[in-house]
Amino acid sequence: MEEEEHERQVAFDSQRLEAHRTVKRLIAAGRARYDRAQTDSAVGKARSDVGRQVAEIRRRVTELDPWGVNSPLLGEYEKLEALLSGGYADARIAALKGDGRPLADVQERFDRGMQVITDWLEEVEREEEKDEHE
Repeated sequence: MEEEEHERQVAFDSQRLEAHRTVKRLIAAGRARYDRAQTDSAVGKARSDVGRQVAEIRRRVTELDPWGVNSPLLGEYEKLEALLSGGYADARIAALKGDGRPLADVQERFDRGMQVITDWLEEVEREEEKDEHE
């Protein structure tokens, strides 16, 4: 049963690889906005800009999986959206004030989420290539 579900998810996402890549790029761009911010006001501006970007990410995720049950990446997208919506900005401000621990924690969680996404998309690509050669 688990193997069948895995195969179904791979098949679903293989048809949506470019959409997933776009979402991944938008997420990475949001983080980069925060990382470039060097003042509290720059973080505030980034938070506003990233808020609009998160809305775009959500729209694209809904578009690629309208039922919200087919791609195993939906949970990771939600976690990363939550970090971009608040936690990352707050941690960046704390770092600018001299406390880097929250930022290190947020960056670690962010990196883990991005790695899960990368690993899954690479697996889907490998399966797609394998199917093309059979």
